Amino acid sequence: MALNTLGCNQKDAANRCSSGCQSSTWYWIRRYYSRLSWSSTSPIILCMSPLCCAKVMIKPARWLGVGILLAALPLSLMASIVAEEFSINVGTGGTGDFSYNTDHITADIDGPYADQNDGLISFDLTYGGITYREGDALDSPTLPVVYIPPNTTIPSGSPYGFLAAWVISGTCTPAGAGAFTCAGPGGVGGATIAGVGRQYQSFLYEDVTGALFDDSGSFLRYTFGVDPVKIYGTVSETAVPEPALIPVLALGLAGLYFARRRKAIL
Repeated sequence: MALNTLGCNQKDAANRCSSGCQSSTWYWIRRYYSRLSWSSTSPIILCMSPLCCAKVMIKPARWLGVGILLAALPLSLMASIVAEEFSINVGTGGTGDFSYNTDHITADIDGPYADQNDGLISFDLTYGGITYREGDALDSPTLPVVYIPPNTTIPSGSPYGFLAAWVISGTCTPAGAGAFTCAGPGGVGGATIAGVGRQYQSFLYEDVTGALFDDSGSFLRYTFGVDPVKIYGTVSETAVPEPALIPVLALGLAGLYFARRRKAIL
């Protein structure tokens, strides 16, 4: 009995490799993909059945689908995560950045805001060569707070409002709800506190002996001791892309590239 190159008799070939002969077809298709042999033979020629041909196309279709999903993922992330950089001109000057997830922010009567319990991902301030994190802030995790448009407490002309403070010299120890007792280095004099606010966009308080943070959300207020030395400045803000989106976007584009290559092979 005459056999074709797949090991099927002519009758089977005429019946488009039905039943057991079909398994032999898939054996050669797998060998084709592994590039062990038959490198010049197309799997479409090997597979005589339209159903088989449809199955052969499944793998590149999956690659294409995965690539499209990965490429679209950064767009969905970009819609949820906002990242900003800012600089302050008080004292020696400093820089900072913050990010928040718009899906998890909260709001009160004055408008939306984000803190560590509601949407705030990170908030850093670099001052005097030292970077202070959100977890280092006075009264954390109540602070820092980012006030988001259209919150009515945002200073005029500013895209955001803030409230955050860090001890940059000396110490401040808790002395009750939202209250702190502060002292300078070695317990001499008062502490130095730097931060960002709404009434004064950036501030530097020296010789601080006590601090109090009262209320919450848009009603949060602060007081720093009795007659500290006050230095006020402004905040300049610049929008930046979220760093995490860059590798995800690259992964999505890589998926589309390999999908295109898979499709070209067939």
